[in-house]
Amino acid sequence: MKAGKNSPIKVQELESYIECVFQDEVDIHPPKPSSTKGGGKRIKGGKEVAMEQQQKKPRFCKACGKYKYHDSRNCPGKDSP
Repeated sequence: MKAGKNSPIKVQELESYIECVFQDEVDIHPPKPSSTKGGGKRIKGGKEVAMEQQQKKPRFCKACGKYKYHDSRNCPGKDSP
């Protein structure tokens, strides 16, 4: 006769080896929900981004010579090196 996974012979061998008695029933509870750092950011919609853009003052770009919402460092018309 083969010894199964939970056969009494195997359990007795393990209990004698580790010198401890196994419990018949184990109570496992789910972990408590935790709050992580950095949560709460959301992606803004196009309308919301446009409303914030309207509140900004345009600045003078020396690269293209126009009053826009960028400057010479990040001008879209400036040639890339």
